[in-house]
Amino acid sequence: MKLYFGTYTKKTSHGLYTADFDEQTGEFSHLQLYQEIGSPTYLSRRETLIISVFKQGDDGGIALLKDGKCLETQLNPGSAPCYVSQFEGLVASANYHTGTIILYSLDHDHLTEIQRVTYEPGSHAHFVDYNPYTQTVFVCDLGHDAIHEYYLVNRRLVLKQTIRTEANDGPRHLAFDKERLYCICELSSQILTYSYKEDGLALLERRDMLDPEEKRRSGAAIRLSPDGQFLYASNRQGDTLTVFRSGPEGLTKVQETGCGGVHPRDFILSSNGQWVLVGNMDSDAVSVFKRDTTTGLILEKHSELAVPEVVCIIG
Repeated sequence: MKLYFGTYTKKTSHGLYTADFDEQTGEFSHLQLYQEIGSPTYLSRRETLIISVFKQGDDGGIALLKDGKCLETQLNPGSAPCYVSQFEGLVASANYHTGTIILYSLDHDHLTEIQRVTYEPGSHAHFVDYNPYTQTVFVCDLGHDAIHEYYLVNRRLVLKQTIRTEANDGPRHLAFDKERLYCICELSSQILTYSYKEDGLALLERRDMLDPEEKRRSGAAIRLSPDGQFLYASNRQGDTLTVFRSGPEGLTKVQETGCGGVHPRDFILSSNGQWVLVGNMDSDAVSVFKRDTTTGLILEKHSELAVPEVVCIIG
């Protein structure tokens, strides 16, 4: 299993790294620098094509990478985006600092900007991605406590609805399955579960990913297990991972455990579901945990790979 690691380049990192991960043994090999690039903090991959966030001087944007080469960049003045995705022949980026979504066409390994959506002052756009079950695009606006849903019409975003969360939730990232949408909130560390309705989304429940007395709250990443039976979420400030069982009655918390390092900005589950790989930014390492595929529980720490300033993992 080929993995790619996005990083900040504020200290010792030189850019985007890659390594092989053996899903049978849980061990890494062949770590190397894939592309020297400034702060590739979020990545999206389709086959051999990688879209990376990046920073260059006072400008920020996205880069199109293929076979270890940078084919093209799209730069804008100011801060870099925080999220990037690929879908339906398009590329989308979300910029936390400017509250902007940019949509690009991707044709023959070439990017062309086709739409820019800028929200009102105070916006912190943190996520933009396609939901294959609703065939719509969702945006998380952490600053406005909002989730926007868009139709795709002639390769452009057309607003369908805006869902408001509770004040100071700070919706950050989403996970989708065929029946539900799950949102991790950065500021409140709540997990919001919505069902799909013809006229929009219906909030089913709110679940705290942390113990009620925990004050260190900073929700980061959210993932579903390959079989869709379990939901995982990370808390950057408390250095924990939380596991929920997903059933007809909703989410049931089954575990809250350490992340194996400091500041778990991102994590993924291996395709066979046997491993949880956690990118711990402030301890400069990817920690690997064994996972019980029946109970969903995260078991003992198995191995670790040193990756400087790691903040994103994709397979």
